[in-house]
Amino acid sequence: MAMLLVLKSLTSFRQFSLELVKLVDIRDKLPQELRLVLRVVLPQELRLVLRVVSYTLHKFEGSQKGDGDL
Repeated sequence: MAMLLVLKSLTSFRQFSLELVKLVDIRDKLPQELRLVLRVVLPQELRLVLRVVSYTLHKFEGSQKGDGDL
């Protein structure tokens, strides 16, 4: 039973992570004015999470090209 709960939690976290990646991708493609609006509207905690995910993605992409230090 506990293992099932752990698997459900990991699946939920994975889905949440995928949604965050989509948000970061969308945010990075937005014009500067809309990014400023999002910065004001989104809660600070969510902005911090998006910043960490964005940073991690950029480091990962750089390491895939051989430019990063992941």
